[in-house]
Amino acid sequence: MVTENKNIYTELELTPIYNYHKATKGELKYLIIDRSIKESEEDLKKAITLLRDEESELNYSCNSEVYYNDVASVKWLETGLKVVPVLLNLLISTKNNEPIIKELKTWKIFISTKKPIKKQIETAIILLNNSKNKIKRKTDELIKVNKTGDTEISLQKMSIKIHKALGIQANIFKDSVITWFSYFDEINALKDMKSNG
Repeated sequence: MVTENKNIYTELELTPIYNYHKATKGELKYLIIDRSIKESEEDLKKAITLLRDEESELNYSCNSEVYYNDVASVKWLETGLKVVPVLLNLLISTKNNEPIIKELKTWKIFISTKKPIKKQIETAIILLNNSKNKIKRKTDELIKVNKTGDTEISLQKMSIKIHKALGIQANIFKDSVITWFSYFDEINALKDMKSNG
């Protein structure tokens, strides 16, 4: 995208995530590259519109993705609370445990035929109770989001998530918006690999 004014960020690839975040919150001065040079409010409004349009074209929003991941996580955990106890009961009462053990694995309950089943079931029950706590916490977060309409997590929290998942020290002041999108694409690819393998 070619622009006449070279002192205003107008491309996501060049705009630091911190500046973009501040600008989307109404602080348009963060779109000015050299703040010693005065820029018109009209040019800044055009720039934020260009940036938001570019983001829409990418059809990607870190904030909404976090929200929908939380919704999916709650649904998955709630389903697990219904399915896993049934599977554990079947595990106790059935001779052929392999299909049940395989199904439990999809619910992240790992049972070994080489270890005592009773002890492993006790551990699985503890994991189910932990799931109840996760559901409560995530549901509370979703209720808050629905009340306030705010699906946003802080840049610092996103930075920590990036560091934990990828081992990359994300820099909110230097990394561009596109770079951040790439980080989250990579995190999602890793999640997909783990869930498929």
